[in-house]
Amino acid sequence: TIEQLKDLQDRLASLRGIFDVDQRIHEIEDKTQESLAGNFWDDPKKAEATSKELKSHQTWVDKFKNGS
Repeated sequence: TIEQLKDLQDRLASLRGIFDVDQRIHEIEDKTQESLAGNFWDDPKKAEATSKELKSHQTWVDKFKNGS
């Protein structure tokens, strides 16, 4: 019914907030650009944290896309 469809659309919208793939992809793009800067490794602790965050987002998106 139309009400069931509306309910499913609402649920999907809620889940999209939890599993915001687009936001994670945007973060991957940002972190990748940041890592390409010439001075990226000037602050090794920050560079390592950025690299870990980038890897985490990449892994999450890959798993999401593969249904794992």
